[in-house]
Amino acid sequence: MPHGTPDWGLVGPKSTVYGLDDLGEHAVRLGSPHLFDRRGDVLWMTDFDEGLGDVWATWTGGGGSVHLVTGYTRKGAYAVKLTAGTAGTTFARIRKDLFLPVLSRMGLEVTFSYHEDMNEVRLEGIAYDGVNAHYFEVTYVFGTQLLLVYVPPGVWQPVAANVRIGTGAFASNTMKIVADLTTDQYVRLLFNGVSVPVAGVPLHAPGDGRAPYLHVDVTNVGSATTNPEILVDCVIVTQNEP
Repeated sequence: MPHGTPDWGLVGPKSTVYGLDDLGEHAVRLGSPHLFDRRGDVLWMTDFDEGLGDVWATWTGGGGSVHLVTGYTRKGAYAVKLTAGTAGTTFARIRKDLFLPVLSRMGLEVTFSYHEDMNEVRLEGIAYDGVNAHYFEVTYVFGTQLLLVYVPPGVWQPVAANVRIGTGAFASNTMKIVADLTTDQYVRLLFNGVSVPVAGVPLHAPGDGRAPYLHVDVTNVGSATTNPEILVDCVIVTQNEP
């Protein structure tokens, strides 16, 4: 019974299996976390199965913390629990600093869970090119069910209303923001199964002369009265997005 693919091509006679010529699909089948939206070239990604060693963790307020947990992940054995503290402006955050690649269309993606006391979940990227700082950021506000992006002159602009999220304990809500850093405009915003129209919305890109680098934040913004905790998994940074 013949099956498989010949050495010299992608197609051939098969009777028990089907061919696969999409390497993105191949990678996902082997366990890659890059499965929500496979566009773009991966610059960095983590599902935290190797721990927290390559991210910086910080929080403010009493009772705040950042630590690994097992269970309720989207993928693999571990997720990160971000617990925002109480008192004042509170948050819990992980940050990844990267070299600055050639400016292109870049994407940021994160998967997170629900908590009844959650306030905001924020995904932030800033690319410093030695002359300007290019901010591409999105935040989800649970109380108002709004999605907002960061625009000139450094303010949050609503781009979608009545955005409901899954309220399970698992890290199952995913959002991805894509921005063109050569034109300083947003390209697309995906939130679970919804595509939010943001094409052409300007980025906040003020002058900033610090040395070139890229940093990415995932933040659980607290309410200053409770300790909301969310799980974060599968953080992905991409470049060369179509």
